[in-house]
Amino acid sequence: MKIPITRNNYQNQFLYVAQDAIDPHFNSGLKSDPNNLYRNTPHYLSNGNLVRQLHRIQSINYGFSVEREDIHEFGQLYPIDRLVTKPPQVYLDFEYLLADGYNEQATGFVVDGKTSFLARHILNRRDQPTCPAFGVGSNFFIVTGPPNLDIIGHDLNKRPRSKTTVVGIGNAFLSQYALSAQVGSIPKARMSYTAYNMRSYKGVSNLPVPSIDPTTSCAVNDINFSIPDTYESFTYPKLVGLEDIQLLNSSRGVSNGSLRLTLGEAGIMTQSGNSYGPRTKNTALVQGLSINVSLGTTQIEKLGYFYELTRLYNFPMEISIGINAILSDLVESNVYDQVCQKKKHTITLEMFDHCAINACDGVLQQSKAHVKFTLKNVEIDSESFQNSIGDPHRMVTMQGSAQVAGPEDNTNGLFVDGKSFFPDAPHILAWGHPLVC
Repeated sequence: MKIPITRNNYQNQFLYVAQDAIDPHFNSGLKSDPNNLYRNTPHYLSNGNLVRQLHRIQSINYGFSVEREDIHEFGQLYPIDRLVTKPPQVYLDFEYLLADGYNEQATGFVVDGKTSFLARHILNRRDQPTCPAFGVGSNFFIVTGPPNLDIIGHDLNKRPRSKTTVVGIGNAFLSQYALSAQVGSIPKARMSYTAYNMRSYKGVSNLPVPSIDPTTSCAVNDINFSIPDTYESFTYPKLVGLEDIQLLNSSRGVSNGSLRLTLGEAGIMTQSGNSYGPRTKNTALVQGLSINVSLGTTQIEKLGYFYELTRLYNFPMEISIGINAILSDLVESNVYDQVCQKKKHTITLEMFDHCAINACDGVLQQSKAHVKFTLKNVEIDSESFQNSIGDPHRMVTMQGSAQVAGPEDNTNGLFVDGKSFFPDAPHILAWGHPLVC
């Protein structure tokens, strides 16, 4: 007798996020949807589903571990018990193709190009009811449909309930954001989270959230969520004027040939420049770039509570950048002099639509940027040079860093301007609150 084996791969899996872990997962304060009326209602409409799909996912890793402490006593070698003294350690990380800032905004980053990219993640503002409760983390949902069937473009409620599972990650706090762009590969980004809880379900409609209320150390049982249907080519809302909402088609990705990197005179001994336009003589040829944001946290605990009350991010926060390039020439420089000058630089990475080309002064140029990353006040920490027999080029690796002083620091660190930016509609349409509260 043959035993059937369930085959699950990327074909029948998808990833979703809800920015607020313990508040309603439907708009207008709706705590549940027992009649399944709003599962596919857009998040920006009344009673809209705040569980949003993430797109162009390339990998997902998640799991948990439990630490136990042995209880011993004199007279017996074997422990009399093993107690759990710390909450389970839950983790999630996923990688996706960069495109237009949609995934970043859906997960709580600010992509207006003016406010610190990390502002919402490092704010702890549950004292303001109009602001998302980022002090308690976010919820993520990994959906697995029936085996051997695509999950995109299908009504999840029409699939057998017993064949559709959901893994919920509750109270997830961002621990790392990283992006990489290399010659010969599509630019990617990775997010890593640590969380309080993990829970699994059958079905996709009106299920209890996986989060924990840290003020009570109990599960949140009065808030439900539903998983919306997924689509390969999706649209996102764009605010036009004061109150008109227009739906635009999403970007599926960008190629490495559609990138523009602006280094200026960031190199200390390396003759650096820009990666586009007429090439300045002897400037370095950039082969790859990486930006890494590592967020350290302090757990605020209290006797009588199993879970921490909240997690606070540590400041100043450091953002690192690495650049790998073919070295063309050196500039006249003295490292000792550079230490005293303390030069700071602005480095930008723009990702364009390779199909949107305009003629400018007789030169064809890409004109429509999907997303722009700007790293302000970067200091170059090191330059290292490599060459050996058989290598076709002499290479240089530049490492730099910038610091963020706090959530309201809009002069240092990372700023992102995404084509898919959509402001918090009630804040600008009704009460005039700032875009980031």
